[in-house]
Amino acid sequence: MNSDETITWGELFQTTSADLGSEQEARWLCEHASGLDASEFSSGLSELVSQRCGIALREMVRRRLTGEPLQYVMQRWSFRHLDVMVDPRVLIPRPETELVVQVALDSLGDVAQN
Repeated sequence: MNSDETITWGELFQTTSADLGSEQEARWLCEHASGLDASEFSSGLSELVSQRCGIALREMVRRRLTGEPLQYVMQRWSFRHLDVMVDPRVLIPRPETELVVQVALDSLGDVAQN
């Protein structure tokens, strides 16, 4: 990338996707760096990337390429209906854990009805 001021989010997304080998991870990191949600990011692909956002994205990609978990790189992750802060001091929320919580809640509901 020559200059962050002369590249669009769409171009940077494609580059990031190729670097990471994952379109989904690239999208999440680009959305996080841009501060936009999924729909805002999709409609802003032709917008130019600011230097600040470009630097932030490059740092996140660098960390990801060293094997750091995506959740730590993004510093937050969704768990059930919550957006939780994540760093190396906490366990990474996993889909399997969400299932365990749902089974426990369903069991509690069954007990309460009996």
